[in-house]
Formats: sequence, structure tokens, C-alpha cells
Amino acid sequence: AGFAEEKYGLNIIRSMYSSGPVAKEPFDVITLFHVLEHLPHPKELLQNLLRDNLKANGMLILEVPNLSSWQSAIAGNKWMHLDIPRHLSHFSKARLEEFCRELDLKIVRSDYFSWHLGVLGMCHSILSIFGYKGKIIRDLKNYNKKLMLALLLVLPFSLMLELLASALNRGGVIRLYCRRAQ
Repeated sequence: AGFAEEKYGLNIIRSMYSSGPVAKEPFDVITLFHVLEHLPHPKELLQNLLRDNLKANGMLILEVPNLSSWQSAIAGNKWMHLDIPRHLSHFSKARLEEFCRELDLKIVRSDYFSWHLGVLGMCHSILSIFGYKGKIIRDLKNYNKKLMLALLLVLPFSLMLELLASALNRGGVIRLYCRRAQ
């Protein structure tokens, strides 16, 4: 938030949203990238957010980790996106689509690829097979040299595997583009 305020001069609301308009006018697009999994009551919050802040013909874009991904299947309980207790909810493709229907949303497009969370997540999943138990993002920020070397070795395979998984709707993330059902 501080970076966005300083670098781009944006007015950032730092409090937890519960209901009501966040600006004078509703928005054409609302994006929630890797937000829903952190919320204790995502459906209620999203209902209020959409009702009070999205134009009638506006678009909602959601992205969450994909519990039905190949990454999740490979890593099992070591999958980086389980991240309990920070992640309170986990979504499969079927569950996220059901969630959108419950909110009266029509899905107009879906994607399953992410360069940073998809490919990095696949690297983490593959490394977990070989005993890696760390937190990959934290370890990279700390310049873990052994991890960086290991990433160089698995990155090409991870990229190809994640591209294939994404093409089969089993990538590390689910991104849905939705409009209100008419």
C-alpha cells in the first residue's frame, strides 16, 4: 500500500472492507487477485462489494490458487498455496464456479496460467518431491544460493509442465472473468 501511494500517488484504503461504496461512483472493473483465500467470509464480502461498487455491466476478475492443480497433486500437503493459517479457504475449479453462480455471476472467460505463482508454484511442488520444505518466496528473498541453483535445474521442466497443466485447466491458479447474470 505504501509503495502504491508513494510511487503512483494512489489513494489506498487500508482498512478491511465490510460494506458500502468505496468511491463516489461504481467501478467498471473490480479485481481480486489472491484475496478470497485470505477472507473468513468471502461470499458475504464479495456480495457487498459487488452490490455497492460494481456497475451493472461491470466485470469482476478473481484469481485464487487452484486446489485441483497439478501442483497441488504433486506436492500434496506441502503445496505452497495451502499456506495455513494465512489461507482460510481453498478453491477448486468446480468450487469457484459454484461460488460465482451463488453470487449470480456469469463466467465469460477463465485462465489457469500465472508466470510468477504458476511457474514458481510448480518449481516448489517439484522441489518438494526432493525434500524441499521451505517457503520458496521467503527463501528467494533471502538469496538462498542452494535454492537458486535448484531452481535453475527445475525451471525449464517446471515451465513446460505448468504450461501443459494450464492448457488442461489444471494450472496453479484459476482466474475467472465474470459479469452479473442478466
